[in-house]
Amino acid sequence: MRDRTFRHRVTESVWLLPFALLLLVALWFVPGVEGGKLWGGLLATCVSGYVIVEWNNRNSLLRVRSRMSSSVFFLLMAMCPFLHLWSTHMVPPISLVLALFLYLSMMVHLRSFTWRTFAAGLLGLLLPLWGYLGWAIWQNSLGAAFAEMQGVMQLVPPVYPPLQSAPTVSAIFVLCVALIAVLHYVCTAFNDKIKVRMYFYTIIFQVLLYAVLLVMQPQWSDAVLRVLIAVSAPLVAHHLTLGRGFKVNVWFYVVLAGWLILGVYNRL
Repeated sequence: MRDRTFRHRVTESVWLLPFALLLLVALWFVPGVEGGKLWGGLLATCVSGYVIVEWNNRNSLLRVRSRMSSSVFFLLMAMCPFLHLWSTHMVPPISLVLALFLYLSMMVHLRSFTWRTFAAGLLGLLLPLWGYLGWAIWQNSLGAAFAEMQGVMQLVPPVYPPLQSAPTVSAIFVLCVALIAVLHYVCTAFNDKIKVRMYFYTIIFQVLLYAVLLVMQPQWSDAVLRVLIAVSAPLVAHHLTLGRGFKVNVWFYVVLAGWLILGVYNRL
């Protein structure tokens, strides 16, 4: 039987997800509630959190009853105010990158790549593009919208923002937490069922690809960091919830302190 430390009481608490969601909403509207882009960003974040909840429940990604996966996602998004504004021109690159990486995962890890899954992924890729097209028509800016989309999706030599900027600090924190979770899972994967391991290997593959993309194309950071937080949340939750030993307990406090410092730093 595991010792019931503070880490276990937090990660397995039924109140963690409501707390994370309330904190997200409270911090989301610190600038005000009038901005339509803020409402759009909050809606997209809540839908993404619900998808993470369903994914965790249907596939039993954690071996204990916990809402840690979606809570990690909400808590990290709450502390990154520069990600709160929803920009419609970021929909195409997010959709394209997700589709390409998921196709690779289906071929390599999930072994589920067929003509059916290819067609389903293609429809999923086109759906946000259709929505973007409708939004551009509604705003009477069809030509300008797709010109902006073309500019966003161009590959250019990387130009990195200052190291002390909020996006850079946030990306470094997320990457550190996620990559350490990757190392932990590689060492402890034998504890999970084969099906769960396949899903987590897919997550690890995605995390590494998004990390490379974030470094190589920093102008996509607004889009890529959002997806990286969502993809790495179950992996981080697995580490902090199921990890054993004194080192994991210490790491939990380090992550908690880093999360608080990140939130204060990003709002200075």
